[in-house]
Parts: sequence; C-alpha cells; structure tokens
Amino acid sequence: GRAGARVFGWEALGFGVGGVLFGLVLVGRVPALLAMAGLAVVAAGAVPGLWMGRRRVIWGGLAGVTAAVAVMALVPRLERSTLFGREALVSRDTVHSRVEVMGAAGQHDVYVDGLWAFSYPDPETVEWTVHPPLLIHDDPRRVLLIGGAVTGALAEVLAHPMVERVDAVELDPRMVELAREVLPAEATGALADPRVVLHLTDGRAFVRGASGPYDVVLLAVPDPKNAQLNRFYTEEFYGLCQRLLAEDGLLVTGVSGSADMLGPTQAEYVAAVRSTLEERFDHVLTLPGARVTFVAGQTERLLDPDEMAERLRQRGLQPLHVRPFDLP
Repeated sequence: GRAGARVFGWEALGFGVGGVLFGLVLVGRVPALLAMAGLAVVAAGAVPGLWMGRRRVIWGGLAGVTAAVAVMALVPRLERSTLFGREALVSRDTVHSRVEVMGAAGQHDVYVDGLWAFSYPDPETVEWTVHPPLLIHDDPRRVLLIGGAVTGALAEVLAHPMVERVDAVELDPRMVELAREVLPAEATGALADPRVVLHLTDGRAFVRGASGPYDVVLLAVPDPKNAQLNRFYTEEFYGLCQRLLAEDGLLVTGVSGSADMLGPTQAEYVAAVRSTLEERFDHVLTLPGARVTFVAGQTERLLDPDEMAERLRQRGLQPLHVRPFDLP
C-alpha cells in the first residue's frame, strides 16, 4: 500500500509541477511540437536505465536531455516548411491558440488552431463586411469592432469620416504582436489612430462588462466552426449586444454564403443565424454575398441602394469593390 501511495504521490507531484511549468513558462515560448519532441526524447532516454539500475537512469536521463536539445534546434527548421508554394512564415503557440502565418507573393494567410482565420490583404472581404452596414446607418459615430483589428476591417471603419471612436477588441495579444511582426505595416497602421481604443480581452467578456451606447456593433469573427467561435452566434450573446446599442443602433454579423445561390444545407445554416437574430431584434436585413451579412436593429430600415450610394459619395469613400453600381 505504501509503495503504491508513493507512486501516485510522485506522479501527482510531477504532473502538477509539469502543468505549472508548461502553462506559465513554456506556452507561448516553446512550440507545442518542440515540447512534445523534447518530452518524448527525455522519456526514451530514461527507458534503458529502468532496466539497468538507478545510476544508469541518471545517465539515460542526461542523454535524453542532450538529445532533446538537439531536436529542439532542428524542429524550428522543419516548421518553416512550404505548402502549395506558400512558406510558413511563423508558427507560434500562445496562451489561447496556435497561430500560423503562411505567405507567398505578398499574400498572407493566418490560421488559428488549424482553421483559416483571415487573409491579408483581402480588400473585397473587408469592404463588403464594413461598408454596406455603415452606409445603412446615417450617422455611425461610435463603433464596437470585435475581431478585425489587424485584418484591414478597422481601417475601413475609420474611413467613414463621422466615426469618432472605435473600441477594437482582440482576444489574443500575441496575434497583434505577430501581425506587427509579419504582416505589412498597413495591417496594423490603423491601431495608431487616436480614435481607436484597443482592448486585448475576450469579446464576449468585453460585451458583458461594457456600457455603450454604440451606433454599430460589428462582429468581424470567423464562422462558428468550434465552441469558442460559436459563442458569438448565440441568442444570449445577441441579447448582450442589444443592450449596448443606441436606440437606432445596428448589430452586424455574418457567415460564409454565396452571392447568387445557396444549397439546401447552406441555406439552413444561413437561416439558423437569421432566426437566432430575430429572437432578439425586431428587424433583420440580409445582404447576400460571398459572406452573407446580417444587419439587425429595433428600428425598421429600408434597404435603399441609391441612398447608400449617395452616402458613399458624401463621405468621400472610394473602395475598390463596394461601388455605387454594385449596391443595387
């Protein structure tokens, strides 16, 4: 019984110390693949010693550590690989996720936990995400932007001259650091605008504690592909956003769709998001496109492309893809 207790005691102690070491020291500094390789080599080096006596356990462990250091020197080179002609510019483990940036010919694709998050530059996507909703609102002065601080969306919001303040929320501080390190300077240049207040926190937590009011709450987050992202597409979250809006304020969100045709499964997917919004908002507009955009509010608004085109002209905006003849 005592021998068994000692085994479990040492195992629990090792597990606790290892967890603290990894969670507070290694994560964000050592890539997961690197840590895994080092641990595997150390364990393999200790195996012969278990059969050959305690002294050889020590020598086996030291040999394992030496081999681990060698592996740790080689793995970063392996991570700078190429995929379909694109080079892996950087791979980092942060407290929240694993971030990878692939690049080729001036194009950068950012993946978070293996899922595509955004590309830069991608003017068509960010322009259609930002401009139509802000053109529907006649005077968007205060904007809450969740996500999109380094995708180009923030710069498009600031292009509207009446915007006085943008609260930009990003979950991961390392994402902003990586953007400044790897992406072109234009991707993060908007963060220096005095109208921008950057909040490095969880978007849902920020919404829960914010006071508003906002003229527009713009959710520039990826599709709900996992539990972390799905939190931004629930009735409860839409209710939190509704509380922050001014009387004529708008909540803007969207999911991947199609400009001209939806299959049955995709149509149900899009309709599910719309019906969820309708649980909290009296009026929901649906704007078709490669990304189907929903504009929700408590005040009824007519979707008038001529009026939107006139506001585009009055505000001095000259986007590449959202042009007056595209709006109808």
